[in-house]
Amino acid sequence: MDNKNVTLYGMENDMALLQFLRSKNTERFTKLDAFCYLIGKMSGQDKAHKGDSSKDISPLCHGEFTGSISELANDWHWHRATVRSFLDGLESLGVIKRELQGRDYTFILRTHTSLSIPIITYDTVLEVAYLLLQHWDEYNLSPKFLAAYFEAYDGTMNDEDDCCDPDWNREDHNAKIVLECFSHLEFSVIFNLRSDDSLVQMVASTFKGAGQWSWTKWMQALMYMDFVLMGEDFPDIDKSDEDSYKHNAFVCDFSKQDMRLLRELFYKLKKMEKDDSEQTDSNHTSSSLTSQDNE
Repeated sequence: MDNKNVTLYGMENDMALLQFLRSKNTERFTKLDAFCYLIGKMSGQDKAHKGDSSKDISPLCHGEFTGSISELANDWHWHRATVRSFLDGLESLGVIKRELQGRDYTFILRTHTSLSIPIITYDTVLEVAYLLLQHWDEYNLSPKFLAAYFEAYDGTMNDEDDCCDPDWNREDHNAKIVLECFSHLEFSVIFNLRSDDSLVQMVASTFKGAGQWSWTKWMQALMYMDFVLMGEDFPDIDKSDEDSYKHNAFVCDFSKQDMRLLRELFYKLKKMEKDDSEQTDSNHTSSSLTSQDNE
């Protein structure tokens, strides 16, 4: 495959950058976790400015935040020297820049920097998208920010070999990606959803017609579902006030039809979760009985 440039969140990410960020250490923040933390802080979701409010400090711009090396070291469970080395690496790659203000730094995302570095595999973009989705709440990532990664991947599919397959269907392909997203939500314990054809067709329908869903809308839906999956019930839109869900920031612009689809999807997932649990209990019981017989 020829090298391609893919622009994500205003900068071009490449395999060299992603390899630099990765780490096999799972006992503390990985480099990719630390990078996601920085992106979350710079995403404009966190408006708080560190420091004495009595001082005359200009408000932070979108794409930056102020903090200290010690604070990052504490949050990431790293040594301060390791934090400095990591930030030096990001700065040398042109991803961020730092401006010293007293004892603290203002960290700025280089969103307007053009980096001509090739991305090697499109699957890498999708891999990062899933990881960011998994940590969306922890790092306060916005639906639009996450959607940019899925849109970038979706936009490359015209160049993929699968598109030459007469059986390949973009709507079904996108639906399988959405269903895979559910396995990366904190409160979802269902995996391999993309193999369920009824679910694929249900989600694929949202990518068709005049009212088709954008990736941003699906990120909103996934964030909402991440919360409701903690419980056992989904609000019955037809039995409640039409505006009862409008207070929720994730689905405030969803129609009743949209919410009905999410409700149907919710109960299908819950049924699959229950069936999986019962199957696991049955297997465990059978295993125990077999073990007793052998004794």
